[in-house]
Amino acid sequence: MKQSFFSVSFYFIGIFILSLLFFFPFWISWHYGDVTLDQLLFHINTPWSGLNPKLLLLIIKEWFFLSITLTALFFFIPFLGSKKLRLWINQHIKLFFFLFFLCVIWSFNYNFNLVRWYNQIFGKPTSFYEENYVYPEKLEIAFPQQKRNIIYIMVESMETTFSIVGNKKSNLIPDLQNLAKENISFKGYYPSVGTQWTSASMVAGLCGFPLKSLSTKTVQFSTFLPKVKSLTDILKENGYQNIFMMGSDANYANKKVFLKDHGFDEIIDFPIGKRNSTPSSMFGSEWGLKDQVLFEQAKQKLISLSKTNTPFFMGILTLDMHPPEGYLDPHCPIIDDDYFNNVVYCTNLLVTDFVKWVQSQPFSENTTIVIVGDHFAWGADKYKEKRALLEKNTREVINIIINPIKSPIRTERKWAMYDMAPTVLESIGAEIPGHRFGLGTSLFSEEPTLLEKYPPQEVDILIESKSHLYQTLCGIKE
Repeated sequence: MKQSFFSVSFYFIGIFILSLLFFFPFWISWHYGDVTLDQLLFHINTPWSGLNPKLLLLIIKEWFFLSITLTALFFFIPFLGSKKLRLWINQHIKLFFFLFFLCVIWSFNYNFNLVRWYNQIFGKPTSFYEENYVYPEKLEIAFPQQKRNIIYIMVESMETTFSIVGNKKSNLIPDLQNLAKENISFKGYYPSVGTQWTSASMVAGLCGFPLKSLSTKTVQFSTFLPKVKSLTDILKENGYQNIFMMGSDANYANKKVFLKDHGFDEIIDFPIGKRNSTPSSMFGSEWGLKDQVLFEQAKQKLISLSKTNTPFFMGILTLDMHPPEGYLDPHCPIIDDDYFNNVVYCTNLLVTDFVKWVQSQPFSENTTIVIVGDHFAWGADKYKEKRALLEKNTREVINIIINPIKSPIRTERKWAMYDMAPTVLESIGAEIPGHRFGLGTSLFSEEPTLLEKYPPQEVDILIESKSHLYQTLCGIKE
């Protein structure tokens, strides 16, 4: 009897675990679109503090439910079937588990491309980084006599295709589009690997360097890319005061460690420990503060910074559009019958209102504003009509540079987020020898970017490939 109970328990637990593994890649893809295994491993290996609790509810509601349903189906079939069926299953139980395990492998490979990940970890090292990485610390970057302030706004999930996806055929980002037309905006963005989620976009935009899960080997020991120099490190060395503001917990995905390690004097975030003592009116989604509150705090901080007579870099990371469904501020107008579409329109208003406020301030004349979407919108599979429209059109993250010192010769380029670091520096009049920084190339120059030198898919494969230099820059000893 004990052996029978043990066998049944083993069968049930085994089926449940394999069901969880089988459905996991599909659940991730359903909510977050095309996610790489490397991206997944990065988040698993970094702190989860500040994680939205709604994700846990979704896990129970969807992923666990699917797994339990499939487990129940396989569990009861033998007991509801004939004696012959039960005998056949008992005789072939090892074969059944093996076939199910192969299905799990197929599920991971179909959604995450295991072969590419294997080559990244165990493949033959390439010389791609040695041939293309420009050490920022070796560059003699010259700043103008009057140093210009920088406001760098990372807008969660904001892409230009939201101008055509309203269910009522409405433009969801008209104000941002007008800003783009009136200022400088580059076309030809490509979502290169190592730049496709918030932390990776932050690292790429500030360091000219893609982010891979290998970096977590040092992240866990309180350091983040210790041998990579960022544009904010360069600014700090040239007398800038660097501040970063976000409405979420900066400990999530170890953003705080990255920012502290790369020239930031102050990080203003919303730690999870503050939530019980914060008025509910300040909250947006479970991720943290609403963007309206964040921008009001940024205004106060900017007024204070402008009185110091010290050049500053202020980074701002918005939150309202963060998956799984975003947060719609009750003060925002309703223009569509789709909840998330209204969130997008509201974010469009909040960002442009903040820009207009900055432009009305005395310090604006000597301030360059950079607006960039951190990555494409995820979870669009929930909104099937919108997803179809997004895929039919060329998807690009929003990017706007307001009040730069110089103008680019052309704005039609092939570029990735790691090109933003030298582009921001040259937008404020800094002179970079060769116009390159890390893997990035200034879009204000005529120097070809990596994506203009090589096919984008080839660049992706080379970035993902094993590299001794990448490990060295991450502070990993071989």
